[in-house]
Amino acid sequence: MARSFRFRLEAVLKLRQQREDACQRVVAARLREIAAAERQLAVLRTESLDETARLRTLSESSAASQNWIVQLRRSRAYLGFVQRSVAEQEAKLAELNGQLDAERGQLIEVAKQLKVVEKLRERHWRRHQEHERRAEAALADEAALNAFLANSRRAAPLALHSAGTLIA
Repeated sequence: MARSFRFRLEAVLKLRQQREDACQRVVAARLREIAAAERQLAVLRTESLDETARLRTLSESSAASQNWIVQLRRSRAYLGFVQRSVAEQEAKLAELNGQLDAERGQLIEVAKQLKVVEKLRERHWRRHQEHERRAEAALADEAALNAFLANSRRAAPLALHSAGTLIA
C-alpha cells in the first residue's frame, strides 16, 4: 500500500539547481579571467623592471652619441608605454575583482534560495516516511487483531463444548 514520494516543487528545485550551476560557471569563468589578467600583469611588471634597468644602464653610459640619445628616448618611450599598460591592467584587474564580488554575492543568494527548497523537500520526505511508517504499523496492528479474533473464534466453541461435558 506504499505510495511513492512525490515532491510537488520538483520543477522549482531543478530550476534553482540549474541557476546555481550557471552562477558557479560564471564565477569559475571570472576566476579564470582574473588569473589570466594577473599573469599578464606579472609579465608587464617584469617588462617594466627590465626596461627600467636597461634605461638606467643607458643613462649611466658615458658614451654620448646620436645613437645613444635615440636609444635613450626609445627606452623612455617604451617604459612609459609599459607603465601605462601596467596601470591599465591593474584597473582591469580591479574591475574584474569587483565583478567577481558581485557574482559571488549572486551565487550566495541563489544557493540560499536552493537551500530553502531542498530543506522543504527534506521536510516533505520525512513527513512522507512518517506517514508510511504509521500506515504500515496500522496494517500490522489490523493483521494482528484479525489473527487474534480468528484464534478466539476457533477456541471459543471448544471451550463451550468442554464446559458442557464438565457440567453433565
